[in-house]
Amino acid sequence: MDNNQKLMTFEDDKGREWSMKVDASTYLRLREDDIDLSKLFDPEQTFLEELLLGDNMFAFLGIIGMITESQREKQEVSKEDFYNSLGGSAIEGATLAFIQAIINFSPAPKRPAMQAVIDQMRKGIEKGAKKVIETLNSQQTQAKVDKIINEQISEM
Repeated sequence: MDNNQKLMTFEDDKGREWSMKVDASTYLRLREDDIDLSKLFDPEQTFLEELLLGDNMFAFLGIIGMITESQREKQEVSKEDFYNSLGGSAIEGATLAFIQAIINFSPAPKRPAMQAVIDQMRKGIEKGAKKVIETLNSQQTQAKVDKIINEQISEM
């Protein structure tokens, strides 16, 4: 299995491996649901950002289910069992595998730029998360929390 192929897979919480391959059939099925993978990297679109941030989970779970349907049938895994084995780490893995599958499905000249966009978005998200944690753990935030608690206590 080549490196890109490995990146297009994820493991569920039960250790089963699933492929998130995007092909013409997947593209057409998603297009019927108004998800145009060819425009995913268009700055006007928000689906990619929502995908990376974990927003619009309902739509993404549907995509995961659609892409893995034939694999589930071959492995005799029920839809319920499959979805019950998708925790946070599995969904994160599925997200990254899906994005890599989209990149691999795209024309070769576009792939490096698309990968760079994903890398920068992930760095931005990680940087933002670190900043939020720093802010929450700061003395200023603790002082504000203490003030609110003291005000609530004094009103009792």
